[in-house]
Amino acid sequence: MTKAGNSGGAGKPIDINAVQIVRRITLGLLGVAGFLACSLLGGTGRITGGSGLHEIIEGVGLVLIVVAIAGRTWCSLYIGGRKKCFVVQDGPYSNLPQPTLRLLLIGAAGVGAQFGAG
Repeated sequence: MTKAGNSGGAGKPIDINAVQIVRRITLGLLGVAGFLACSLLGGTGRITGGSGLHEIIEGVGLVLIVVAIAGRTWCSLYIGGRKKCFVVQDGPYSNLPQPTLRLLLIGAAGVGAQFGAG
């Protein structure tokens, strides 16, 4: 199913493939911009005298944040504009109900490890 009607019922049908291509390009550009911003602005010169455990907790937090961002991006790209047409039961939605909510909790745990470890 590649075409879906507008929610108002008027106008031309929406081409889901074109919407997905625009989303992928936009998210890719935002990802590159975010990476460049983090690379350029990330070097604050902060020196911490923390222990090795402190650094491990921060590293785990960073990994959890990256997993959450990547997973939620995959879910958003996968469901696209199809959620109004039918119930999506494949891809990330085949194994877990509400994968975006679970990934949100993983990201929150990562943020807590990042900022609560200090």
